[in-house]
Amino acid sequence: MAQLDFSATPKDNKGLLFKHIVCDTPLGEAVDAGIVKTPLIGQASRKLVEQADDKAKTLFNLVTCNRELEVAVAKFCDRAPDVTAFAKNAGSQCLRIDYLANGDRLAFYTPDFFLRTTDGHYYLVEPKGREDRDVPLKAKAAIAWCDAASSETVQWHYLYIPQGVFERMAGDTIAELARACPQPYKIYSRLRSFKTCLCL
Repeated sequence: MAQLDFSATPKDNKGLLFKHIVCDTPLGEAVDAGIVKTPLIGQASRKLVEQADDKAKTLFNLVTCNRELEVAVAKFCDRAPDVTAFAKNAGSQCLRIDYLANGDRLAFYTPDFFLRTTDGHYYLVEPKGREDRDVPLKAKAAIAWCDAASSETVQWHYLYIPQGVFERMAGDTIAELARACPQPYKIYSRLRSFKTCLCL
């Protein structure tokens, strides 16, 4: 998988990168400032099951999905009138967010989709069929990434979509879906290290 080279990034007293956030600088500025280096191109480390359709609002002619829920979310994004573009976060250049898994083990989280809405906002989107114990830690890291990637002119949000909520969804917009889903801070509020954040 493609990774950013963080050799120039300061580390904590244990020699680890930040616990749940790489830096407080938007990624483009961080690359320009030399905090991180340009992404390295690598090989995908896992084979994905492809269930794809032609999509009008995606950057690519196919959407590669791991499970039926991802296929359904891709179709929803393609139909949603408030979505201008979306893409599956997959392949050798996918975004991977580092976080500390239970036991302080460095791990990587790969959100499933990126999307842009008609109001100019951007989202990391994570549809989830079952919740594992690392979901709150991944949510915390994703929210921190969104905060770091946002600027005065670009706003990123994290949208966690439980399968049950998605299946009961009657609306047809991302805005309605976001209102129906749990707010991000509620996902990771179980963590002892909970900190207040700005959410959707």
